[in-house]
Amino acid sequence: MKHRVGLRIVSGFTRDAFARRNSLRTSLRPLVLVTAFGLSSYLGLYASDAQLTIIHNFGNGTASNSGTVPNTGLIQAPDGNFYGTAAHNTAGLGGTTYQLTPNGVLTTIHHFRVTSQKSFSAKLLYYKGELIAPIITAFQNTGPLLAATNLSGEMSMWHQFTPADGGGPRGSLILGSDGNLYGTCYGGGSGGYGTIYKINPTPPYAFSVVYTFSYSSLGISPAAGLLLAQDGNYYGTTEIGTTPGGGTIFQMTPAGQVTFVYHFPGATDYCDSPLIQDKNGNFYGSTIDGGTYRGGYIFKMSSTFQVTILHQFGHGTDGSWPNDVVLGPNGNLYGTTIFGGKRRFGTVYELSTDGTSYTVLHNFADGTIANDGKSPEAGLTLGSDNNLYGTTNFGGSAGNGTAFRISP
Repeated sequence: MKHRVGLRIVSGFTRDAFARRNSLRTSLRPLVLVTAFGLSSYLGLYASDAQLTIIHNFGNGTASNSGTVPNTGLIQAPDGNFYGTAAHNTAGLGGTTYQLTPNGVLTTIHHFRVTSQKSFSAKLLYYKGELIAPIITAFQNTGPLLAATNLSGEMSMWHQFTPADGGGPRGSLILGSDGNLYGTCYGGGSGGYGTIYKINPTPPYAFSVVYTFSYSSLGISPAAGLLLAQDGNYYGTTEIGTTPGGGTIFQMTPAGQVTFVYHFPGATDYCDSPLIQDKNGNFYGSTIDGGTYRGGYIFKMSSTFQVTILHQFGHGTDGSWPNDVVLGPNGNLYGTTIFGGKRRFGTVYELSTDGTSYTVLHNFADGTIANDGKSPEAGLTLGSDNNLYGTTNFGGSAGNGTAFRISP
């Protein structure tokens, strides 16, 4: 399950321990590092009158077996409804999968009938009537699972990870150009530093490891899913680098050859969000930490791997620790921050793709909207109605998180 509050623990090391160990390693294969960094301009910081609407309060009694802590975000399926997962269940059981109408009617379509030992760890993927996601399990000698749930709530297990397959599958699955589904594991593999895997979405669900991260590579521990880019290659990020500095951006060919195309320079530039791409081929993403103010930042990478910082968080009330970014219908970037803002419980923001303007659309728990939630830990989803939809981890009328809608 994805929790970004506090220190990471990977293969027995905290993130700070990795940073100390990284500083001791100086000899790695050469890489062209990009130095085209810019600083976001705070002259472009604006307030907003955008109206946020709460469409559901989790655990408020309107849905049986309702989930709590909806920390993986929403997807919209072809039926027009949104689907998501929650980390826990109000009945003291494991995680849940739910359906949410645009008007906020929630139906729990699956919940684990065991104590809190199983939980979804990434945003769902809708594929041919199935909702597919990795599941973390804490049972002894039981590895993570890949599971699919149909819209009637029937779940089937597609694969159980072995240590060699990978551990901590936190990245959402994507559909590859070859018809297979691709995902990432934060740890595990032969060196314990993560893997990229693929699985055939038809029985018998053939599974294979495409790439294994190692400490001899520049980056380790991919915490986000992949992007199938316009050039036909896959792109992803690693949260941690193995030389002084932060995480990395890598390219993987359809044949599985991985090249690290960028290394974040700051020691705490941890990158654990997926990349997105605009129609001009530019990439966008975020770091959860790092930057001048240690609040993370939004960056832009050109198709030739030149990186520019668009906005640095943690300066004033703009927010801190950004989640995934999404392109809105007007071409601007939108996202949420876990912390910061007027009450330090996070924000919803809008950012131009050249970084010249930044607008806070909403400050959570600032009193303008009752029970609006606290600390969103997932990015926004652009709905078919061109509104943005998201979730908060906590707060709301029952204290178990909320789902909301906001117009760009």
